[in-house]
Amino acid sequence: MKPYLSLLIIILSLSPLRSDDTAALQRLRESLDVLRSEQAALLFPRALQRIETDLADIRDGAVAPTHIERLTRDAADLLESLRRTRATLAETLERRTGVIRAGAEAFATTTFSQAESLLQEAARAVAAGENDRAARLADGARDRYEQAEIETIRNFRIGEMRIILQESADLQAERHCPTLFRDTRRGLARLQVLLSASPPDYHAISTAAATLRLRAETLLSTARLLTVLTAEDGAGETRLNAWRDQLGELSAALGTAVDPSRSIADILADLHIAATALREDNAWLQERNRRLETRTADLEQELLRYKDLASQNRQLRDKIEQLKSRYPGDIEETNGYLIVRLTPFSFPGEQADLTVAHQNTLLSLLEILHEFPETPVLVRFTQTATGDPSALERLLATQRARSVGDFLSARALLDADRIHAIGIAENNTGASSRVEIRLDLYPYWSAGGPARPTETDP
Repeated sequence: MKPYLSLLIIILSLSPLRSDDTAALQRLRESLDVLRSEQAALLFPRALQRIETDLADIRDGAVAPTHIERLTRDAADLLESLRRTRATLAETLERRTGVIRAGAEAFATTTFSQAESLLQEAARAVAAGENDRAARLADGARDRYEQAEIETIRNFRIGEMRIILQESADLQAERHCPTLFRDTRRGLARLQVLLSASPPDYHAISTAAATLRLRAETLLSTARLLTVLTAEDGAGETRLNAWRDQLGELSAALGTAVDPSRSIADILADLHIAATALREDNAWLQERNRRLETRTADLEQELLRYKDLASQNRQLRDKIEQLKSRYPGDIEETNGYLIVRLTPFSFPGEQADLTVAHQNTLLSLLEILHEFPETPVLVRFTQTATGDPSALERLLATQRARSVGDFLSARALLDADRIHAIGIAENNTGASSRVEIRLDLYPYWSAGGPARPTETDP
């Protein structure tokens, strides 16, 4: 038996991964998409990255697909914690969105990063049930976000508004649109006063800055338009008609119609609606294309995997055939089972306890059992008898089978329900008592392996 156990172990090491995990992988990927949309990368970046890394390892074949179930549970737990955390930190997250819109992420990077760190600490505190600490951290994050927006307005937006005012003045905005020019200039002065106050009023500053920015952009675009229309006598009408023609061409491209008698404002409103519909259609097409690309990549990975599994199946089949031809009668593969026979395997007298010789023989099988972490193992002890087996002989056969099963279970650290022991007493004076260890190879074959038997071999 021992000379070919090492060869058997090599054969079992070639067992391929399961091939029925595509749907589970897709569900896990969709769970990750939900986590990203719920801001997991912001609030729990390490937990999300750990799941993404494990998923990538599974797709690359570095980790067995049996981990998908665990990752799916981890993703579900993270989503539950994430939604609870977002509800608790809703005010801080809303403040963050506002300051990003104001440009703080780009123009006050240090203060904004400090706020991000405090927000992540607050999220971890919420997840840990430390509500008081979470509230303090959330307050600190909001303060830092507000400070980042004030820094952005003071160091960047004020200068930007001055440049827009100067450019508008160069375009004679004070003559063409005096009210808008005057209101923009007054808004800038008021914002500067608010920024000089101590302590600064964040809400007043934020509102004034947003209003000023919109007004300044409107002023500049209006000044540019009026400058073109009033550049020289009689030229405005020509340019206006040219614009109408161009708008007509644009509307045709967008699939809508333009009524020349309507005002430019009405025409632009129609074009805006058409452009919005076009953007929505384009977004849908992009999402559909993204899903198709993802599915194509999955199918390509699946095809490569099937090719690899088919190659491993051939190797496993070749090794088993070599083993069967080299050791006929001792090891065989039938009906999807790999059967290892230990003959003779006799007990002295009416004993059912294993001898040292028995244990040494069985120890050589432990590494094989570890190669099949999910497969039930059938231990069958056959007790030969002279004449019809007696009740005692049947009982001894069962006890001896259990002794073998208990030994393998204890030494291999296997769950007791993984090993099934059966004792058989038979009238066969020409044979010796023996043990058969049966392992179900079916889960370790990929597509193209042997079919599962329709009837269980006794």
